[in-house]
Amino acid sequence: MKNLALIVIYICLGYNVFAQNSYCDSVKKKNDQLSERIKALSKENEYFRKSLNILTPTKSVEQGGLTFNLIKCEGNIKEQTITLTCFIINHKANSDFQFEKANLTDIQGANFLSYDFKIGNQDVRNTLFTDTPLATKITFKNVLPATQMIKVIGLNYYGTGLFDKGVFIFNNIGVVWK
Repeated sequence: MKNLALIVIYICLGYNVFAQNSYCDSVKKKNDQLSERIKALSKENEYFRKSLNILTPTKSVEQGGLTFNLIKCEGNIKEQTITLTCFIINHKANSDFQFEKANLTDIQGANFLSYDFKIGNQDVRNTLFTDTPLATKITFKNVLPATQMIKVIGLNYYGTGLFDKGVFIFNNIGVVWK
């Protein structure tokens, strides 16, 4: 009788242990899936944090339904150029936008004209969609690395239909040379 009772106890314990192992395996699998999802969300979170930092302007000007956000002013020592990275945001209906010219004057009075424009993936002209930031780069050449501060930058622009001719002006901008 004792043997029969022991056999029943072993069977019950074995069944419980097997059921617990099966349950543990499913919990481990679910835990692994959640861990992978957390890693993916962490990567997305990092991407969005970087995006927020990129979109944070150092200076901003609003004029005629346009916002012009200056993100950074970076100099290239080897090429002796200064590149402005900006975002243009149109608050009106979709419209074409074009730069005419840009002037840069340093604190010693030296003046430089723009050398190259990039509005999105176009050179000088592109369509601005409503409330959508469009990355813009403006390059000035023959600027010596001794230029640490820009006194004024004037960016002349015009558009079709909705925009009049105008100029964005930024004052006192530091240059980061690389």
